[in-house]
Amino acid sequence: MEGSGAPGRLSERSVIQVGDSALAVTLPSWWARLHGLRARMKVGVEVMADGSLRIVPKGAGAKGPLSRVIRVGEEASEGSVVREVVASYLAGFTRIRVEYPPSLYRRISSLRPVLEETMLGFTLVEEGLGYMEFYVTVDPGFISFWEAVGRAFKATLSMLRDAINAAELGSVESLKGIPERDVLVDRLYLYAGRMVNRVLLGLEPFQTLGLRSLAEAPFLVMAVKSIERVADHTALIAENSARLLSAGRGIPGEVLSMVKESCKAFETSGRALISMSRKAAEKAAEIIDKYQARGMPGATSPLPEAALIIDSARRILAYSLDIAEIVIDLESIRQAMGSLPARGKE
Repeated sequence: MEGSGAPGRLSERSVIQVGDSALAVTLPSWWARLHGLRARMKVGVEVMADGSLRIVPKGAGAKGPLSRVIRVGEEASEGSVVREVVASYLAGFTRIRVEYPPSLYRRISSLRPVLEETMLGFTLVEEGLGYMEFYVTVDPGFISFWEAVGRAFKATLSMLRDAINAAELGSVESLKGIPERDVLVDRLYLYAGRMVNRVLLGLEPFQTLGLRSLAEAPFLVMAVKSIERVADHTALIAENSARLLSAGRGIPGEVLSMVKESCKAFETSGRALISMSRKAAEKAAEIIDKYQARGMPGATSPLPEAALIIDSARRILAYSLDIAEIVIDLESIRQAMGSLPARGKE
């Protein structure tokens, strides 16, 4: 039924001859009503990277920032508020207003630095009794999607390398400082995910992502999420290594060796993603397959920290494999695009 049209759902429409040379396609009535379109009004027509056309209602980009109001109840925890605001940022909202009972002022106002640190370009612009209003002030062109992905990869790789070096040198203080760097990777991940969502919602041009088709977008979100998870486990490796050294215990050689192997695998798969090289991705996958085929060492130390380090290293290997496979999947999607018949031809 036409009135129940859903975003992303493909419907078939006939091409109509108009005059001697022009062709036309009718718009769904539910969509026209949604955007207030009437006969003889103008719409924009954008040619997408895959050759399809995107219909943009005139003035759609000038409706002002996408806004959301989050109302916080007395029973809400600080964590639930942060999660709700982060979800709004990730969804693509530009203006986010948090309203709360005045009795919660101290609890909610204490979250401001946490929120501003968590999200790139997230800034408080107005505050009053019972509310805080934030804007996302970073311009989408300030940091491109691929630059955000590249910076997240480099920051994570640097964390992993430094964790290995600090563990080898026995530098507890250096190890303790590494988890703090995870915040930057989180911010870049959220920013990249936000950019994808705004494009999928039609709030930003498709070219913002530098992709060949929207079919690639979900895969890249998964790749950036894998990088973010590698950073999380690198922070855990640093924390557990610091605990072992602080207790006067050494880090077993086989444990450190496995972390080095996971670092090599992550570096290879990450570089394959940045260069979008299927050959490099296949090489990374082969390296990881060899690690898994020969079996990963178990910690000989009875200390739980050593076992936790090995668990994190194993997970980094798994996420690295995910990244490599995503690159291979993306290349297959691009091959499929190249195999599609030209529109209007047999």
